[in-house]
Amino acid sequence: KIEKHQQVIPNDPYFVNQFTLHNTGQVFNDGHFGTADADIDAPESWAMTTGANNILIAILDEGVSPNHPDLPNARQVRLNGSNFADGDPNNPSPTGNMNHGNSCAGVIAATQNNNEGIVGVCPNCRIMPIRIFNANGTGIASNILADAINFARNNGADIISNRWGFNSDNPNFIPAIVTAIQTATTQGRVVNGVARGCVVLF
Repeated sequence: KIEKHQQVIPNDPYFVNQFTLHNTGQVFNDGHFGTADADIDAPESWAMTTGANNILIAILDEGVSPNHPDLPNARQVRLNGSNFADGDPNNPSPTGNMNHGNSCAGVIAATQNNNEGIVGVCPNCRIMPIRIFNANGTGIASNILADAINFARNNGADIISNRWGFNSDNPNFIPAIVTAIQTATTQGRVVNGVARGCVVLF
């Protein structure tokens, strides 16, 4: 008989609202109820692992704030050349009130059990912020997006997370991006000289 592992329930105050991680049938902000256990069983997973520091996840988005309370610099790999948008090319921080990158990075790797904010799915993994949106919220040119994907692969990303896209259902809409994704999934994540391929998520 198989059994579920014990659950790990963190002390992060907004975890109770993270119904995708742990759905108890709680009331959502809009007043409707969740469905108990319609979730990814994060507390059961955390009993086995909370991720590892040697796993690096590139976040291609609006940038991530340095020393964010839930995303400390100790778990950020902030590289020169990681800003492909306007501004300082070596600073992948968001500009103005652009917080989509912080949000995406938090869902992935926000610190667990720090009595603050939310908790990420893999709170012990490191993130690599890569900024691909300009200060006015517009995206960068498609060939530069391909360069950003290649940058993540070439700098050791195990996983490349993308929460952006184009209004098209054509899988070959931007050939340069298709090539960059294919290269990342086949030639990235080199371990002991062997390419295992990056996990690329959209």
